[in-house]
Order: sequence, then C-alpha cells, then structure tokens
Amino acid sequence: MLRGVWTLTVVWGLWASSAVIGGTAVELQRVTGEPVRGALGKLNASGVVMAASPDPPIPWEQITSIAFVADKADASNANQPTAWMRWTGGSRSAVAAIEISDDQFRATLLDGTKLQGPTESLDAVRFYAPAPGTNQQWEELLKRPRTGDVVIVRKSAESLDLLEGVIHSVTADVVEFEFDGQKIPVRRTKLEGIAFAGRRDRPARSLGRLLDRFGGEWQLASIEADDSRVKLETVSGIRWQWRLRHLRRLELQGTNVVYLSDLKPEKVEWTSFFPGGRLSESFRGLFAVQKDRSLSGEPLELVMADGHRRVFAKGLGIHSRTELVYRLTEPFEQFHAIAGIDVAHRGRGTVQLTVKGDGRPLWSGTIR
Repeated sequence: MLRGVWTLTVVWGLWASSAVIGGTAVELQRVTGEPVRGALGKLNASGVVMAASPDPPIPWEQITSIAFVADKADASNANQPTAWMRWTGGSRSAVAAIEISDDQFRATLLDGTKLQGPTESLDAVRFYAPAPGTNQQWEELLKRPRTGDVVIVRKSAESLDLLEGVIHSVTADVVEFEFDGQKIPVRRTKLEGIAFAGRRDRPARSLGRLLDRFGGEWQLASIEADDSRVKLETVSGIRWQWRLRHLRRLELQGTNVVYLSDLKPEKVEWTSFFPGGRLSESFRGLFAVQKDRSLSGEPLELVMADGHRRVFAKGLGIHSRTELVYRLTEPFEQFHAIAGIDVAHRGRGTVQLTVKGDGRPLWSGTIR
C-alpha cells in the first residue's frame, strides 16, 4: 500500500554505482540510486569487480546498465558495411564482408574482427542499406512463415518480392540459390537480401543487450573483460574478442527489474478534500495517478540529497490522499524506491508517505 503527495520512482532491485575499466571510463548503474564513478577491475561470471576496492563483486542481477565512455571518434576508421545482419536470438549488426558455404558463415565486422560459425546462427542478411522506401516491405516479408530459405528480390528501388528455396552459398558477388530443383547463381546486386528457414523463434536467455560503437546490438549470453579486452558470446553461440573501446552500453534491466509504473494496481483510491460531496469523473481524473511522468505531465524530476537534479524515465506521479494497492504474484526478493516531491511542486508543503507489505508497515516518513 502506498500513500502520498509526491512523485515516486520505484524499482525492484538495488542501488547504483559506476566505474572505470583500465583507461576506459564506465558508469555502472544498479537497480536504483545515484551513479558512482570510479575504477573497475574486470567483468566475469560473478558480476562486476571494482578495482582497488575491498567490496565483493557486484552480481549481475543487481545491475541495470553499464555505460562505456570512449573516444567518440573510435568508429571513424571503421570499414564501410556491405551487409546488415540479423542474427538468431535478436542480435543485429552491420558487417564489412559476409560469405557462406558448407553451412558455415565467415563475416568481418566493421573494425576488421573475423567471425565464423554455423549458418544456424543467421536469421537474415540484407545487402542494401535500410531505406524508407523498402524498410516496411523488408520487415513484412521477414514476418511471413518460412518453410525454406528465401531470397528477397529487388524488383526496383521501392519494390521487393520473395522466392523460397534453398541457399547453398554466398560470395562477395553471388548467391547460389536452388529454386524448383535448379541451382541458380544470382548476383547480390539483384537481391535486397536473404533469409533462412525456421530460425526466428530460437529460444535463448539473454544476459543483456550490448550496444557497440558501430551501431550493432548484441543479445549476450556472457561477457568477460579485463582492463583492455572483452570476451563476448551471444545467445546464438557466436564468440569473439573485442577491445573495450568498441563497447558503448550494456543494458541488463529488462531481465531483473519490474517497475510499479509497468504493473496494474489492484486498487487506486483518491480521497477528496471535500468529504461527502459528489464529484464528477472528469474532476476526479485531474487527480489520477500519472505513469512515467509528473503530475503536470512533464518528465519525473527530483532534487537529490547532493542538491543535483535527476530525471527518471520510470516512476509514478501521485497526488496527496491517494492509496495504491498492488498484488504481487511474481517471486520478487526486494523492494527499493526513491520518493520525493517533484521539482515543479517543491515548496508547497510536505507529505506523509507510508509503505506497507502484507499489512505490515515497511517504511513511514515525511517527504519534504
């Protein structure tokens, strides 16, 4: 049960910190709280190890994101992409080269790193850069059920079509495609791309989504790093080593955090300042709980203990004399919250906030 006149930002999890890996600045964000910048030793299966710190590793389940700060010009010397990959498990990236033969792919990332593995790691390969005239058609064609491999023919700059068959090989210039029992060499310039049979629903559990500095998005199964190098494995089994400066952001919060603003309350009750009076629904609507925004419809913003302002993407804006009740059916382990009066309403009074769990008071205090 939650009562109050304030803006509440709530997550399930723990507090935040940040760090530096070697010469790479990193901001590590836990589930709630202020980011802390410092030095980080390494990443491993146990979590994040802070450099020169007596504290134990921070477990992955307590982390929402890690931002890697590097020279913005890092990707300026990258190779030009020749194909845009969609990997099984949800990863996407551009590559400088891609070839396929004998059920194996060989790809070159934009920094020159070589990848190799089974073609079952591939969902689709696009040979032309995403463009407004073909993006919607490309996505619609990929959503169609596939009983075989497909080539997506580029009829014109704004018109695509699909043929189903078997893809035998891909070189820098030609796709060898079997259609109606006949093998046909098709020049890549005539194709928007290719897609493979029955691989879109590959089940996989992701540690988190890694964003790199070349525009790639990788669904990771594991990550290990020291002060300069990082070992990566995607949920589709692709493994490679990279320099830390190629990483931009690792997002983990989707796997271990639930926000109250994403849950439907079992009960929402606002008590009028005028007992006994009948109020219209439109008037009561003025005092409705706001999800992920303040009472005035603006982003949630609080003044923190250090005097700095902080904007929250997730949270609740709640008027005074409001009671919220949530029935939690998932096996949550911890409840954490940051509560305060939004900057737009500071100085107009105080509020008494009470949080209860299973009928027992968990916290009660005055919010100023």
